Amino acid sequence: MIDARQGTRKHLIWQAVEHAFETRWRGIRNEASYWSMLGQIAAFLEARCKCLDEVTTADVAAMVAHFTRQGNAPRTVKSKVGLLRMVFEAAAEADPPLASKAMPKRRVAVPKTLKWWLTPEDQLRLTSWLRARGRRNDEVMADYIDFACTTGLRVEEALRLTSPMFLGLGTDKPSLSVPGLKTSTSQRTLPLYPLAAELALRLVEQAGQRGRLFPVSYRALQRVWVECREHLGLADMSTCTLKALRRSFGRVATESGMPTEILRDYYRHASLKTTSEYLMLIGGYETERIRQWVPKGPTHSTPYGSSSSRSSPTEACA
Repeated sequence: MIDARQGTRKHLIWQAVEHAFETRWRGIRNEASYWSMLGQIAAFLEARCKCLDEVTTADVAAMVAHFTRQGNAPRTVKSKVGLLRMVFEAAAEADPPLASKAMPKRRVAVPKTLKWWLTPEDQLRLTSWLRARGRRNDEVMADYIDFACTTGLRVEEALRLTSPMFLGLGTDKPSLSVPGLKTSTSQRTLPLYPLAAELALRLVEQAGQRGRLFPVSYRALQRVWVECREHLGLADMSTCTLKALRRSFGRVATESGMPTEILRDYYRHASLKTTSEYLMLIGGYETERIRQWVPKGPTHSTPYGSSSSRSSPTEACA
């Protein structure tokens, strides 16, 4: 795959990009997409700088402007800036180092948009429809939807699940050792909701000791999801994705009373801000649902200056 340079591949920026790709993204599902974006980044910077240490804030700003002029959406531009930051990190860790400093800071504003989520009512409607069709991949998709909405796992994590990753199924303390690879905090043992544990127990029995719980490829799962979107009448809803099921778990967990900080640990996010963005969902809470969280009485001592705190003239003279 690494053949973009033909003749001048020893350019230091390309060396850093290739090293980052091999150590960060080689072998993942979207490696071709990452390599394409990394190639665009390297090609732009190579025309301005000889190595990463020469890259300035002005260069990063020029790169942002360049990709914006090309029609890249703000979120795509932000992703490319994030990839460059990771290239700098990987370059600093290389032996010998390919960079001696962090990437110059440059923020890219991304408009905040509300995201679609699968409500419990639509979840039941969708999984019932899938199971009624009776096709093998439909059954797997129905189980996957139920599992994702009660665990919040990433798609790749769920598709790697095998029986030995579950502990305590059938007891009052079921848990799962998540096979996460996306970040340093992705691998963690998490407690399972009762519904998730019940479903996991059935899937483990079906899979046997070494089989995968969801014996389907990502591509096959995505094909069925396209049909699911059409069934829900959401074919044109850009945020109606498989990833949205992870967001659906966050909504349900929050409504069940899980604090956002605990949800961050469950999601295995490094930043609470990331978790908060997962909760920016279409269909805000209704007035009466909000009302149940409004304090019913004082939350602190009576404020200075209120009628109850002021002494009467008689009391003052006593």
